Amino acid sequence: MKGMGWKALPALLLILWALGCAVARGEQICVFRVRPEVTRVDRERADGLVFLGRRQGKQQTAQLSLGLEGRSPEGNTWPLAELIRQRQGTVTGAWWRLEGTEIEAKGARFLLWPEGGRMASTVRTAFPGWNLWEITDYMRAALMEGEAFSLRVQTADGEDTGSFVFQGSRIYVTVAFPSPQPDLEESRAADSRLLDAALSALPADHWALRQYREETGSLLQARWPETGVPYYFGGHSEEKVMHRFFPLQESRYYRSDRLYLCGFDCGSYLHWVEEQAGCLPHPDLSDILQQRGKAFPMASLALRVWHQALVPGDLIVMNHGSYHVGMYLGTPRMFGLTAESAPELADWLDAPLLIHCGEDPFCYDRFSEYIAAQDYRMTTSPPDGGVTVSLLVPRLTDAPHVRQAPWGREYGYFLVGEQPLTVLPLADCTELAWTRPVEP
Repeated sequence: MKGMGWKALPALLLILWALGCAVARGEQICVFRVRPEVTRVDRERADGLVFLGRRQGKQQTAQLSLGLEGRSPEGNTWPLAELIRQRQGTVTGAWWRLEGTEIEAKGARFLLWPEGGRMASTVRTAFPGWNLWEITDYMRAALMEGEAFSLRVQTADGEDTGSFVFQGSRIYVTVAFPSPQPDLEESRAADSRLLDAALSALPADHWALRQYREETGSLLQARWPETGVPYYFGGHSEEKVMHRFFPLQESRYYRSDRLYLCGFDCGSYLHWVEEQAGCLPHPDLSDILQQRGKAFPMASLALRVWHQALVPGDLIVMNHGSYHVGMYLGTPRMFGLTAESAPELADWLDAPLLIHCGEDPFCYDRFSEYIAAQDYRMTTSPPDGGVTVSLLVPRLTDAPHVRQAPWGREYGYFLVGEQPLTVLPLADCTELAWTRPVEP
């Protein structure tokens, strides 16, 4: 790890890990003891989770994680209150992410108790799997005082009605620092196993893969460099990718009497990514929506602040007439794009980027050209999409360009250089949920 001076601290990646497991039964209380201290890791991967500094106007922001005793394995710490005071920082967002297992859906009260005082508790519902609770007001009040504090979870009624098991609990805080000094270097993307696997399914010339390599110094190569991976309804096997098959399942576009290039569908693509990264496969999309749809207040959260709560590699599940799932990559700013390099994205640099296997008319064009160049004896239909990167926006009309696909649907897109970046409008979604791939 490089030397850790105060001068470079606000502009660089700040991460502190707190791993472990705590159990509460009845009136016993899970206590996560946190000291307001932070540590910095210079462009190093840590357990696949990625946090990135970013510049917003004249402000420099840094994301950090607080954990047990506020210390890194190396023992390097700084008092966060002193950092905020010296650099005139402000806590702009704070989220408590916790993974719960063996949890029945019930009320859970979390409490933040600074030393020397007590703050009011708030009741939340704990869901199996990952939970995400906003605690910005609590953390701002506690951290600005520079005091140690405790976070506690207990049953809402305090009775012995079951057990909570929380593991991997982490608190993520975003701090904004005004007027960064000219010599402060902005943090860049860090690589991760999940992002490595996900991006390797793009064609070699894709802008996101190029930017990822430039920002991380990664040597990641495309697995299918010429084309990337096609979308194939019901597809699930890597061995069949780019071979031709008659679909076993039919959809609006896929017919059982036509040959198509085989690939993945949305769920099987991310199962493949999780397998490559050594993670467990995610549950059925319907189960995620039913069990965890309220664990992340996505519907009420502005897209431009999702990056405060989400971690690259998180899964976003949606229902927009059919179930769909993609992986959160970060934001255009995290991938090194600026208003100068991508002027059409100037107002969307902090919007979420999603990598997914789904409909995309530009993928259709690419696979049509590939098929035309082959010496196939039987007519082969191009897929109606593939692995692609999309920007989440509220409405289709937020995109500056719109094109109609051969199957009649309209798609909005931005231009990154000369390449299209399609959009996924959330106005079409009736349900949204969030979860996180986990290691066995």
